[in-house]
Amino acid sequence: GIVLSNMWAPQITSNLLENIEEDGISLYNCDGPNIIRSNTIYGNNLDYGIKANYCAGNLIDGVGLFANNFIQAERYGISIDNSTFHNIIHNSVLVTGSYGTYSGFYLNSNSANINATNNILANINGGYSFDIRGSNSLTELNNNAYFAPGNWLGRWGDTYIKDLTSL
Repeated sequence: GIVLSNMWAPQITSNLLENIEEDGISLYNCDGPNIIRSNTIYGNNLDYGIKANYCAGNLIDGVGLFANNFIQAERYGISIDNSTFHNIIHNSVLVTGSYGTYSGFYLNSNSANINATNNILANINGGYSFDIRGSNSLTELNNNAYFAPGNWLGRWGDTYIKDLTSL
């Protein structure tokens, strides 16, 4: 995969990352308007499709954008941890692992100003389509399609979400 650390505003676009294990695209301490767009990422043992840890976008320099990516991962499709000001839009995510806490979209409670709009988030083997650890992390969660045939559609903080009405 692609792992970048301590960079300003990396742009990763139009890549085919196949048969990847562990991480597809990982950003660590990459600040500014990070762009991950139009990538296809998949692998049988893929832990994370896209992972952003400690990545700070902002309103002055620019907001990060993860858009139009296709991801097939075993554990987590898109994971945002301790990051700010990112738009997650028009991504298609399929999670195939059978562990109950794997999710299509994971958002840590230490993140802020994250928008997730117009994504397809599917987990086909018993996990969640989304796992939002802190509602204050999100600015917008809108027009997403969710699929998780297990007991729960997703998790919001400490609350398990059974269906769209509960969400």
